[in-house]
Amino acid sequence: MEKSGFFTGRELEDGSGRHDREYSAADFAAFFAMLYSNGIRANTHLRVRSTANGTNIRVDAGQAMINGYHYILTEPKIMHLAPPPMPMRKIWRVILRLDLRKDEGRKISLELLEGEDSIVTPQAPDITRNSEVFELGLADILLNATTLTVTEGSITDLRFDANFCGVM
Repeated sequence: MEKSGFFTGRELEDGSGRHDREYSAADFAAFFAMLYSNGIRANTHLRVRSTANGTNIRVDAGQAMINGYHYILTEPKIMHLAPPPMPMRKIWRVILRLDLRKDEGRKISLELLEGEDSIVTPQAPDITRNSEVFELGLADILLNATTLTVTEGSITDLRFDANFCGVM
């Protein structure tokens, strides 16, 4: 099969108002995926930081691309992390999720994945990558039961690791 595009359409002569060239969002995403790799734009985009205010974190404004679909966060977003119960530890993962499912999806959103409580060595939750949901990992945050404030030292930046995110 051969495919090409994008060309200006002609109105069909059947009076329907339709054109002989119709392109879907998936067509455009496939085109942009040829031009841009998955990841954030530039090195300061979508950085996860401590707010120094309890177990809240801040994700800086920025842009990203996932499989040809773009995401823009125009202003910083504050997110709340719940600490685990005593004497546990937990890792939260900040992700961007491309969701192509027809009912609840068709968007990219900033989300939190909650790891399981662990006494010894907590494990970060896995990211999902399939034909309907594709996630980029931005950061991991380690919380102890006694954590009162998220510190910069408890945040692991994943943005530059191509296994999790990468730079487009």
